[in-house]
Amino acid sequence: MKILSQVVLEDEEIKRLKTISKGLEVVVAPSTDDAVKEAADADVFFGRIPRPVFLEAKKLRWIQVFGAGVETCFFPELVESDVVLTNTSGAFNHVVADHTFALILAISRGIAYYVKNQSKKIWERSRAFHQLAGQTLGIVGLGKIGCEIARRGKAFGMDVAAADIRAMECPVFVDQLWGMEDVGEVLNRADYLVVIVPLTPETRGMIGAAELGKMKPTAHLINIGRGPVVDEIALIDALKNGTIAGAGLDVFEEEPLPPENELWEMENVVISPHMGGLAPETRALSFEIFLENFREFVAGKPLRNVINKKRQF
Repeated sequence: MKILSQVVLEDEEIKRLKTISKGLEVVVAPSTDDAVKEAADADVFFGRIPRPVFLEAKKLRWIQVFGAGVETCFFPELVESDVVLTNTSGAFNHVVADHTFALILAISRGIAYYVKNQSKKIWERSRAFHQLAGQTLGIVGLGKIGCEIARRGKAFGMDVAAADIRAMECPVFVDQLWGMEDVGEVLNRADYLVVIVPLTPETRGMIGAAELGKMKPTAHLINIGRGPVVDEIALIDALKNGTIAGAGLDVFEEEPLPPENELWEMENVVISPHMGGLAPETRALSFEIFLENFREFVAGKPLRNVINKKRQF
């Protein structure tokens, strides 16, 4: 059996994989060109598989994506194949939820504003910022990360309103839960609207001018999932004309965010460079998910985090 990995693996990690399957070959090929050369006899791929690599991988049975987002994998040949696709969902729950509240607190307590003043040695307290208790946290996408964001919101004393595409029982840390057909209820109520849905054909541009128009003029949008879920042109217009008060953004339609993008210069926007999921802990947890899945794969058992390739999540 052969694992082809575009994720750089430590010697100890390779050793742990080899204890699961005798005679296992593990090849690390970070570049696409190198991966193409090694793909023909690979049974398992670890990473975000490029299309040229997949087309050469005639024996491939399983792809373990390193990360939660899988939108780059849905080229026709993979979607129509019998190859199983999984991700490392669950590894990023806490760090992304932490980063979400870093953005919210940067806005609610004016941290971004004061950091700018710090570089200029300006001592100025004239702006009034507010507490989170009593505010409404709206969450679009109540998956694993969404639930951790909701838990933190409840701990801050916020009312939590959420919408999700899946039918589920309302968690105790969520005050109101709707289906996506009623997402307008969340938009109307939210003081902070967190968007954390996967990028699919259905979610691309789902937060546009009409949706932003349903929000309070005092509300802030937090996009922590995927940039193209929010119509960026509509968002910039909404931020300019006061449709909403501001935004905290970790993801964008084009990344890196181009220097000419107007979002850079907006005082009512807090920006981070798509690093909400980055932490040493997420790297370690992602490998542990892969390791456990490989153990199940060798034993012929169902895998964790299997993606529905037709629905793309």
